[in-house]
Amino acid sequence: MSSVEERRNIVNNKKLSWSILLLITLYYTLTASTTPVILTAEAPIPEPGFRVMVVENIDDRPHLSEPLLRVLTSTIWKEYCNAHCIPGEDGTPEWRIFGAKGNLEHESQLWQDAFNRPRSSTPWLVVSNGETGTEQPLPNTGDLMMSVLERYTPEE
Repeated sequence: MSSVEERRNIVNNKKLSWSILLLITLYYTLTASTTPVILTAEAPIPEPGFRVMVVENIDDRPHLSEPLLRVLTSTIWKEYCNAHCIPGEDGTPEWRIFGAKGNLEHESQLWQDAFNRPRSSTPWLVVSNGETGTEQPLPNTGDLMMSVLERYTPEE
């Protein structure tokens, strides 16, 4: 093989390598979550037990993307919470959806404290198992929402 042919092969191999890298990057960009996961060093709700809180601004619902609105209104994750969240004193599973301007005076101090934690946007998700958890924007797909919930659900 001549020197010119060798250089052409090297150039073609580099082009092929860059093309493959570009395709891989494109694939992961299009399929990966755009929702950042913010792991906390400690439980956002320090009491033992699996708890979930969503804070939303109801006035923003007309402006939410369709996928995010589907997550917010889905019964799938709510049924999961009914089955896995620790029961409160009255037997109600410990998960809540609050309006960002909500009045929590009739809620326990636990929920008031969780509600008053800083958040950067709405809808906002807080998941805690008493040892660890996450505080983050609400995931933008049902699968991602379930993944977050399952990650912090204690084994029974």
